[in-house]
Amino acid sequence: MKEFKSFPFAVKSIEGRAVTGVFAVFGNRDQYGDRLMPGCMTKTISEQAGRIRHLWNHDFTSPPIATVRSLRQLSRDELPETVLQYAPDATGGAEVTREYLSNDLAEWVFEALGKNAINEMSFAFETVKADYSEEMDAAGRKQETRIVREVKLYETSDVLWGANPATAAVRSLPVEAVADTLRSLLAELKEGRRNSAQDLKMLQQIHDHAKELGALCEEKAMTDDDKEKSSEPAEAAPVVTIAPQLALAEARLRAMKVFGF
Repeated sequence: MKEFKSFPFAVKSIEGRAVTGVFAVFGNRDQYGDRLMPGCMTKTISEQAGRIRHLWNHDFTSPPIATVRSLRQLSRDELPETVLQYAPDATGGAEVTREYLSNDLAEWVFEALGKNAINEMSFAFETVKADYSEEMDAAGRKQETRIVREVKLYETSDVLWGANPATAAVRSLPVEAVADTLRSLLAELKEGRRNSAQDLKMLQQIHDHAKELGALCEEKAMTDDDKEKSSEPAEAAPVVTIAPQLALAEARLRAMKVFGF
């Protein structure tokens, strides 16, 4: 399942139309409750480097705005001071060097970068290996942290505003892509790979968003077979069916500036 992370990136250099900047930080607990571990991009950079794109605002429906020239992971010593101020406990990071094309959108983004009118990046990835750890926050409260040990990187993007803790800055995301993401999530849930409290909360949010977009939720009572298989009292289980208003739901979804769960 594709995920998105944002970061107020630091431009390390601009040479001609080639811009090098840090797009990810390792070692710190980010606003999503994740900690990307050093080396989590080693395999994907080695195997997928030639297929990773640089886009504007995660727009998968448009051509790239730049050619990715290099991707590499950084040690803490290689991180700019501005990054360490943002994430004092960072142990490393990742940088991308991309050369901007000459189309109108790429020209606009490149000029905006040079004048610091755009100063955030985001990247799309899939978690390959992760586990969970219960930690204490600064106030002494327990919090669950996902330790991300390996990712598959799809693209890096320049964005106006990065994602907040509950949303991803994805503009005009095709309905088909959303459906594919939900199918992947369903498969992971059935396999037992996603069962944290955060995942259950996300599942409830998906259900609520589906209702807002026009889906119908019907109550389905447990069958006798279901009762025999379960020691729990019989409860009504919500079943989501897609209403005839699919066209309306699609239009609403395409109009959303931000879609995330």
